[in-house]
Amino acid sequence: MKKKLDIEGIVFLAVAVFLITGLFVLFPVCGPKDDGSFMRCHWASRALLGSGIISAALSVVHLVINDVKAKGAVALAQTFLGIYNIALVTFLIGLCKMETMQCVAVTKPSVVVISIVLIAVGIFGAVRNLKSGKVSDEK
Repeated sequence: MKKKLDIEGIVFLAVAVFLITGLFVLFPVCGPKDDGSFMRCHWASRALLGSGIISAALSVVHLVINDVKAKGAVALAQTFLGIYNIALVTFLIGLCKMETMQCVAVTKPSVVVISIVLIAVGIFGAVRNLKSGKVSDEK
């Protein structure tokens, strides 16, 4: 039997890799201050890096497991990670206070959009997999 292509797992992994690499390349936060200390956005990016690594690990788990209910649980976990990411940049840690700073103008919207994709795919995957309730015996 052919194994079905796990689109959800691939999208989860792509989103996680995009978040991790984006934080350093595409939408980095502000650098250190003149005195060498860091602003809040630096610490928010470190927390987002950890969240992205967890998301990537969950994506790999989603790709290798065959149990549909377990895939649904992983998709639900990805949904909560997306909510956590938005909370990090908005009110848990936050970013710089000036609206013109790079972290507020570029990083925040990017993280929010990436997180919305993660939430949407996670909800779709959780509903689809948890409703199905079948265990796949494909290897």
